[in-house]
Amino acid sequence: MDLFDMSYNAMVTVLLLFSCVFLVLPVPKGEGMQSFKYSLKFLSICYAIIGLFCVFKHYIPKDLLGLPFFCNATVQAHFLGNTFINMVNPNAVKKRNILILTLPAIIMIIVNIIMIYIYGYSRITEYSDLITYCFSAEKPYVFLRELMTLYYLAICIHYSVCFFIEVSRAKKRIDNYTSEAHYKSLTYLQLSFTLVVAIAMSSIARTFSLSDLASSISNFVILINYIGVGLIFIQYPKNFYYLQEYYINTAVPDETKNVKDEMENWPQWKNKIIDEEIYKKPGLTIIQLAQILCTNRTTLSTSINQNENVNFNSFINNLRINKAKELMSDNKLSLADICFQVGYTDQANFSRTFKNITGTTPLAWRRKLQGTQS
Repeated sequence: MDLFDMSYNAMVTVLLLFSCVFLVLPVPKGEGMQSFKYSLKFLSICYAIIGLFCVFKHYIPKDLLGLPFFCNATVQAHFLGNTFINMVNPNAVKKRNILILTLPAIIMIIVNIIMIYIYGYSRITEYSDLITYCFSAEKPYVFLRELMTLYYLAICIHYSVCFFIEVSRAKKRIDNYTSEAHYKSLTYLQLSFTLVVAIAMSSIARTFSLSDLASSISNFVILINYIGVGLIFIQYPKNFYYLQEYYINTAVPDETKNVKDEMENWPQWKNKIIDEEIYKKPGLTIIQLAQILCTNRTTLSTSINQNENVNFNSFINNLRINKAKELMSDNKLSLADICFQVGYTDQANFSRTFKNITGTTPLAWRRKLQGTQS
């Protein structure tokens, strides 16, 4: 078995294996986890289609930007794109939008088949022929190949833009919900999405590869990236649950109240938060704080944003760091003691937040303070 055969056999085996794993992977119960189940089904179908494609692709003669490449690449783009967007925000995936985006591909495939029926199918194995026949009346379907490739690139760009827009919105939801922002789940998703982009680029490189060696290398690169994506999703349920917790809790509408009238209470609320040191509560969320202040999440969030010009996360963390700076004058307290006293449950998070706000680390700040006092 040569390297070319080995690359395709490896892809078929691994992709179909992951497809089965996604179907039987146990998912924790809880509100919002249904979205993760749908994502796993999307991935399972995607991996299965690609695996089966590799079975047939191995026996398909080489052809630059042929119809098989377009069908496979388009399926990958739509399935993977919607999978990742669904992970960040399930409501962003609409059946109507999917239909609109896939309709051009369906039309181009049908037209391509009709042209092949009329003019016959001719393989293109040289780059010069691809350019020569692009605007030739002899082989009009070559121009359609160019259009299909541009469509594929446009779809990849579309899903990339939509994904990062949803990630940005998710970060805002998290910052407006909790005092300790957990971006770990988003970091996993962004890493996984980067691997998917690498798959897309490698797929294009493979279809332009006219030698078995280049195709084999592209296959192994694609395979490694698919394995990376699969492993991240298999280990992801717990982090995904936290991400959906923020989404669910911020998507639930509050009771109707006169927000403008309620916002007049902000000075009293702020004094209570500071005087009673409510901000020190570990893992404090905006819902918990709203309950303590006898208001709702929307009113409280609006009050903080408009009166303090920051989100909930920044407001609470500024109070915590200011309190930490006060406590640093007491040399009997270690930085770990200060970290836990002001409401952090993780020293790394405390140090990172402290540096983001003050521009320096807690240790450097304390040393500077001690130098000033002496």
